[in-house]
Amino acid sequence: MKGRLIGALVLAAACLVLSWSVSFAAASGSPGGDTLVQVVPLTSRPAMTVYRDGIAPVTPGDLFIVDARSVPCDLPVALHLLNAGDLATTFRYTTFRIGVWRLDSDGTRAPVMAPGGTAPLEDILTLLNGSVSFVLPGGARYVVAVDGGSYATYPAATGGSLAAPDFALSTD
Repeated sequence: MKGRLIGALVLAAACLVLSWSVSFAAASGSPGGDTLVQVVPLTSRPAMTVYRDGIAPVTPGDLFIVDARSVPCDLPVALHLLNAGDLATTFRYTTFRIGVWRLDSDGTRAPVMAPGGTAPLEDILTLLNGSVSFVLPGGARYVVAVDGGSYATYPAATGGSLAAPDFALSTD
């Protein structure tokens, strides 16, 4: 009897601690004109460790680099969450705080400011809205990044495998 009780406790503890590390996938959209869109290296992307019936933050990271140095005018871009339906089987909600940063020639970053110049250019991407759009001034390089966020999961996984967020960036 004591052996069964210990076995049950070990199994219960394993279920509570069970987690998945999720690495974000990214795919570039079709760049327009002379604009170059690059997917950042895997080590720079956002990540999250997913627990059953959990709420936790999203670790910030970069998604895309947009090179608009040869574009003389404003450049509309849109970031899309391609697999929201797959994610909805595991996640109650996801919020990704999307920010845009100007990348200087020496590698330093400066936040791109929203119209009016009083706040950084950012938006929230969720399972419900599926995409966010920005207008970037031409003549510079930019990083589109997940600057933070959070998620909540269901008590049990409803599928055989855990889907990771899959992003695409399109330019007009």
